[in-house]
Amino acid sequence: MKKRLAWANVHKDWTKDDWRRMVFSDETKVNVWGSDGVKYYWKRPDDKLRFHHLDLTVKGGGGSVMMWGCITYDGPGYACHIYDGTMKKEDHVHILDTDVSIIHNSI
Repeated sequence: MKKRLAWANVHKDWTKDDWRRMVFSDETKVNVWGSDGVKYYWKRPDDKLRFHHLDLTVKGGGGSVMMWGCITYDGPGYACHIYDGTMKKEDHVHILDTDVSIIHNSI
């Protein structure tokens, strides 16, 4: 929380033009089937187990897709697929060197 507050204080006097040049980015994994997280359900002790209480699975986990994307002052920006499913430093550098030039040329 302290780092976020410090970042906000550094940027509190930015102008609209400063923010127009800012690009926020992140990567995420999207599962084709299910979730990686803990799942909970709630039912009363006397209730029957219902279909929506079950955690359905598929053999092999169903797969996932890694994506990298960004947002700019003007809204959603560029997005790309990360093919091997992991985001290594080299992948991030490649995206910044090649794909992000599309964004910077439009800002």
